[in-house]
Amino acid sequence: MMAIRILGQRKYERAVPVFAGMIAAGQDVFTLQEIARALVFIDTPDGRELLDRLREHPSLVVRMACDEPCGER
Repeated sequence: MMAIRILGQRKYERAVPVFAGMIAAGQDVFTLQEIARALVFIDTPDGRELLDRLREHPSLVVRMACDEPCGER
């Protein structure tokens, strides 16, 4: 979780495909929450597409993380 957070804070764009794989693999809701938060920071077209998918997730925790401003944690 800490690694995901750091990658997001550093806006590490190369992490986006890795996050896509993690989402596809069906990670737990807390990992998906952290991925969503990281994608908000990274802010690439592919990342925004993943966020759009996560906004449809059944868990409210995950959906809410998709729309958190970058400074909230």
